[in-house]
Amino acid sequence: MKCEKQANRSKVSVDGRGLAAGNYKAHIISGENDATSEALSGAGEIEFDFDSDAGNIAAGATAIDSTFIQGGKVIGQIVDGNGHTVTQATALCRAK
Repeated sequence: MKCEKQANRSKVSVDGRGLAAGNYKAHIISGENDATSEALSGAGEIEFDFDSDAGNIAAGATAIDSTFIQGGKVIGQIVDGNGHTVTQATALCRAK
């Protein structure tokens, strides 16, 4: 998982590896903020992007507010189609 906080932008990437075939969503939490992606189907490696940049949102990233990242860290979870968290990590965000 990676995250980056700029003065006018928040960006988070949640990567899952070694996943069995199925449907997955990513859920991110920072401070009191949280967001959930649309479901993706796949196996092996799946990547979920969250961004406040309009261009990246248009390219498929899940929209988050530019102030989403709070306290310089984000918790990222990948949740399977049954609602079970299959992996979770906390990342310290790079500030630009």
